[in-house]
Amino acid sequence: MYHASIIVIAVFIGPGLVLSWLSGLKLPWAMAASIPVSFGLYGIAGWALAEIGRPFTITNVALFCLAATIIGIMWRLLVIAVSRWSKRRRKQKETEDDDPAGPDEGDGPEKTDGPDKAAEPDKGTDPDEADSGDDAAAPTGVAGKPAGGGAADNRADGTPETADAGKPAAAPAAASRVSVVVEPADAGQSDPVAKTEVVAGGPADSTHDRQTRSPLAGLIDGSVLDPVWLLPGAGVLVGIWLIASRALDVLQHARGGMNNIYQGWDVQWHANEVRYILDSGIASATEMGKLMHIEDQRAMFYPSGWHAGTAMAAKIAHITPVQAVNLSGILLPALLLPLAAALLAWRLVGNRGLCAQMAAGFAGILVAVPPVLYWVGMYVGAWPYLAAISMCGIVVALIMSVPAQPVRMWAGAWAFAGAVATHPSAATVIVLPLLLWWLTRLVIIPSKKTTGVAGGITIRLQDLALLAVTGLVGTLLVLPQIIAGMNQTGEVESFDATENVTRAESWQMAYQLVTRHAEFFGPNPWILYSGLIGGVIVLLWRGNVWGPLFYGLSLAITVNAIKPFDQPWQSLLATVGSLHYNTPHRLIMPVALLTVAASGIALAAGLRLLCGGWLKKYVYTTGTLAVVAALLAGWVIADRVPASIARVSGFALMADRNGRMVDHTDEKAWDWLARQPKAYDGIIVSDPADGSGWMYAYNGLPSLFRHYLWPDPPYLSATHNLFWYSNRLGEGNLDHPEMKNPADISAETLGATFIYVSPPSFWEFQKTNPDLSSNLWDTAGVTPVYRDMQVTIFAVNAAFTDEELDRMRAPGNSPEPLPPLVTRGQAGVADGVADAKKPYYHRPTQPLMGPAEQFHSQAEDEARKIAESLWPPKPDNT
Repeated sequence: MYHASIIVIAVFIGPGLVLSWLSGLKLPWAMAASIPVSFGLYGIAGWALAEIGRPFTITNVALFCLAATIIGIMWRLLVIAVSRWSKRRRKQKETEDDDPAGPDEGDGPEKTDGPDKAAEPDKGTDPDEADSGDDAAAPTGVAGKPAGGGAADNRADGTPETADAGKPAAAPAAASRVSVVVEPADAGQSDPVAKTEVVAGGPADSTHDRQTRSPLAGLIDGSVLDPVWLLPGAGVLVGIWLIASRALDVLQHARGGMNNIYQGWDVQWHANEVRYILDSGIASATEMGKLMHIEDQRAMFYPSGWHAGTAMAAKIAHITPVQAVNLSGILLPALLLPLAAALLAWRLVGNRGLCAQMAAGFAGILVAVPPVLYWVGMYVGAWPYLAAISMCGIVVALIMSVPAQPVRMWAGAWAFAGAVATHPSAATVIVLPLLLWWLTRLVIIPSKKTTGVAGGITIRLQDLALLAVTGLVGTLLVLPQIIAGMNQTGEVESFDATENVTRAESWQMAYQLVTRHAEFFGPNPWILYSGLIGGVIVLLWRGNVWGPLFYGLSLAITVNAIKPFDQPWQSLLATVGSLHYNTPHRLIMPVALLTVAASGIALAAGLRLLCGGWLKKYVYTTGTLAVVAALLAGWVIADRVPASIARVSGFALMADRNGRMVDHTDEKAWDWLARQPKAYDGIIVSDPADGSGWMYAYNGLPSLFRHYLWPDPPYLSATHNLFWYSNRLGEGNLDHPEMKNPADISAETLGATFIYVSPPSFWEFQKTNPDLSSNLWDTAGVTPVYRDMQVTIFAVNAAFTDEELDRMRAPGNSPEPLPPLVTRGQAGVADGVADAKKPYYHRPTQPLMGPAEQFHSQAEDEARKIAESLWPPKPDNT
C-alpha cells in the first residue's frame, strides 16, 4: 500500500511541478502549486484528447503536458525579455534626465538609504515571489540573517520593529554600524518587514548597504534554501502526516485493505468512472453520458479532472480502479488541506515575517482537527469536491502574487483550471476571496510603488488586468466543459438540505462548525475561540479586510442553506450555494479553513508577544525564542491531534467500509460471473439502488447501471422496460405465449445476458423492486444459475444455448443448490425419452407482430410517488 501511495503522490505532483517550475516559479511555490496544476493538465488533456479522437494514455497525456510546459517556458522567456527591455528603457530615461537615483524597478524591493526610507512601505513583492529567473526581484534581506522577519516582525502601526518612528534600532555594544533593508510586504500589502544587519565599523551609509549583501542572496530568496519556508513547511508536513497516516492505517486494517469497497453514495460512480477511463480511453467531462446512459448514450457532463488524475495514477502504479480510488480519496485532501490552510494563514497575515511563518505552520497542523473538513468530506464520499475545495486556498494564494510577479500567470491559470476541472464549485471559493482582496486591498495599495496620479491609475489597471487575464486563461481552458455543464445546473440546484432549526440555531451551527454529521462530535472551543481572536488580529493589526469579509460571506451562505433567509437575500446567497448542492456540510468547508488559518495566526501572535517580540533592541534574541517556542508548541499540538481525531476519524473512515451494500458474497458472485460465457459480451441488469453497479469498477463486468442514483431513462425505453418489467421476459404477448413482448425486445436491444439480484437498497426509501427480484423465480424467459445468501443470478435464456445454461447450472457450480427446472417432457416439447428428461429453457419463437402488450407495475407507481414526495417538481415560472 505504501509503495503504491508514493507512486500515486508522484503522479499527482510531477506534471504540475515541472510546468510550474519551468514556467517561472521557484521550487517552493512550484511544489505548492503542483497538484492543482497537475489536475488541470489531466482534466484538460482528457477533454482535448477526446475531441481529437485520441485515447487517454500515458504517452498522449505526457505529450500534452510537454506542450503546455513548452508554452510555459516561452511565457517565462517573454517575461524575462520584457523585464530587461523595461529596465533598459528606465536606465536610458534616467541617464537622459541626469537622475542619480537608481531605478525603482517595481518588481523587487527598494534598497533604502536611511532610517526615514526604512520606515517607508515598498509596494514590491516578497523575495519568495522572485521567480522569473532574470532578476525578477531585486535582492532583499541580508545573507546569513533570519529571512522574512525571522528576527523582526511588524508593529501594529505598520512600522518595522527594528525602526521606531523612523529611527533605526540601537545596535549592540559591539557594533556601530546598522544597515536597514526593508523587505517588502506581499503583493498589495502595506506593511514592510525590516531586516537589520549589524556590522562593526563606522557610520552607516547607503553604499555599505548595497555592498554588504551576499551575491548568492538573490538565488536563495524564495528558493528551498530560504529559511522563511522552514516553519510553514514543517507544519504542513506534520499536518499531512497526521491525516494521511491515520487514514492509510484505517484502510490497511479494513476488510480487503486497498481493495475495500466504500459503501458510500457517490464513491461507486467515482470508481466506475475511473474504470471507464481505463477501459475506453475517454476521460472527457463532456463524454460521461456514455458511462451513465448505456442505452442511448445521451450527453451528460460530469467533472472528470479528479477521475482522470486517479486513472493516470492507476495506470502508472499498476493498481485497480478500486485501489486507485481509495488512495486518491485519502491522499489528495491529506496533501492539499494542510497546504491550503498554511497559505491562507500566510496571506491573511500579509507578509513573510516570523509571525506569518509561525501562523502558517500552526494552521498546517490544526487543519486535521475540525470534523467538517477532511473527515466529513471523506465520510459522505464527496472526494472530488473535497479535493477541489482543498485546492482553493493554494490557488487563491498563488493568484494573489500574480500582480507582483506576472511570470506566475501561466501556472496560476492552470491551477485555477485544475480546481474547476476537479469540481466546478471551486470557482466560487477562488473568485470571491480574490475579488474581495482586489477591492479592499489591491485597489488601495497596488502591487508596485508609483508616483503621480497617472502612475497610480496605470498600476492599478495593470494589477486588475493581470488578475483578469489569469482568470480568463484559466476559464478558457475549462470553458467547453463549463458550457456543457451549464445545461445541468438545474440538477445541482435542486438539492435541498435545510434543517428544522431557528435562525439563531442556524448561525450557531455554522459558526461552531457543527453541520450535518459533524454535530455528533460537537464544537471544538479551542479552535473557535482562537479563530475568533485571530480574525480580530488580522483585522486590527494587519488591516486585512478581505479575510473577515470572505469569512462572513461564507458563513452567511452556509446559514442560508441551513435555514433560508427572506428574499432577496435567500436568492442572492443561493446563487453561490446552489453550485455546492445547497448542502451545509459542503458550504461550511471554506468557513472551517478560514477558522483554522485564523487560529494559527492567534497562536503565532500570542507566542510572538510572549517571547518579547515588542522588545526592539533584542530582535534576534526574541526571534530565536519565538522560533523555539513555535517548534515546542507545534510538537505539543501534533502530539495531541491523534487523540482528538481518533473518534471522528474512525467514524468517517470505517462507517461505510462495513459491507452494508457490497460484501464478500457479492465479490465472490462477481468473480464467478466473470468466468461465465458472455459475461463481457452483453449487459448485466440489476437494481441501481442495491450497489451492484460496483461490479463494473470491481472487475469490469458490464452493468446496466453505474450509479446508485436512478438515471431516469426515457419512459418505455429498453432500460425502463427491463428494470420494471423483467418478470415479463418470455411470458408472451397478449394471447400469444410464443410471441416476443416489449420486455423481450428490450433485452435484445440492450444485449441483456444476466440479471443480478442483491438486496437491500442503499436508502430506506428505495424499496426493492419485486419484479426484478423475487418474481423472477416464476419468469419463463430467465433461469436461475447462481445463488449464495442474498445474491441470485438469473441468465436470460435467449442470450444462451441450452449447453451454456447446463454448464452454468452444473452441480457444485452454485454455492447454494438451485431448484429443479421444468423438463422438456413436462413442457410438452420433448423429442424422445432421453430428451424429455432434459431441463426446458423457454425462449419466444415468434417475432412481435400486431399490438404490443402494455405493462403496468405497481412498484413503479409507488417508487415515483416516493420520489415526488422527496423531490417535488419545481413550478414552471415561464
